[in-house]
Amino acid sequence: MTLQLIAQVFSLFVGLFSYRRQSISKSGLGALLLVSGLFIWLDQLPSLVIVFSMFASSSLLSKYKKAQKEKAEKVVAKSGPRDWVQAVCNLGVATAMMIAYEFTGEQAFLVGLVGSVASANADSWASEIGGLSKSTPVLITNFKPVQAGISGGITLLGTFGGILGSLFITGISTLFFGYQIALIGFFAGIAGLFFDSYLGAWFQALYKDEAGNVTENKTGKLTKGFTWMDNDVVNFMATLFGGVVALMLSLIA
Repeated sequence: MTLQLIAQVFSLFVGLFSYRRQSISKSGLGALLLVSGLFIWLDQLPSLVIVFSMFASSSLLSKYKKAQKEKAEKVVAKSGPRDWVQAVCNLGVATAMMIAYEFTGEQAFLVGLVGSVASANADSWASEIGGLSKSTPVLITNFKPVQAGISGGITLLGTFGGILGSLFITGISTLFFGYQIALIGFFAGIAGLFFDSYLGAWFQALYKDEAGNVTENKTGKLTKGFTWMDNDVVNFMATLFGGVVALMLSLIA
């Protein structure tokens, strides 16, 4: 109980610090405290460490050379503090996997959690590190040059960053769950990363405003994808894909 109280106080401190640093909004703070509370009071502290590692590393990377990345990427639909929708889309699957593991004891759900968080972190690191690339992004589906920030656009630097992001999460997972779970989670994280890019390239909504600028904001004329398929939906589906891939691999391994 003492450890849980310490963890809850630490979560509150991290949340308030992140809010003051404008990494998360008020709704994002609420979602963070709710999710962390579930992990803490269901006695899943190792899994919470993995989730916090994703949140902390992504937040720190988003602040690194922020102005340079924002100047290069002019089509991002959401910028600024992360809200509750982004929190749910990135951590909702992992939370569901944790609850399933808690009530069933099936290790496959634990592997699914690691794969889902690894997918979210891989995508985040790919975006943040790739935003610093000096090379022109290419669309993952046909390798034609695209504007920086377009969903589905990739660079070698961004892909390498995504692989490191998955490795970072699964490296931490090794400390708690062993190398077998971490190894499956690593490959599932990479699968989620590429699934995210393909979804973005094929189905994510893209618009052209009156000035002729390409944007992911819901302004102007729809030129590609579905109106309901925004970046948050893509992120959710990618984390779900990574979690399910990890879960299935653990069942056949």
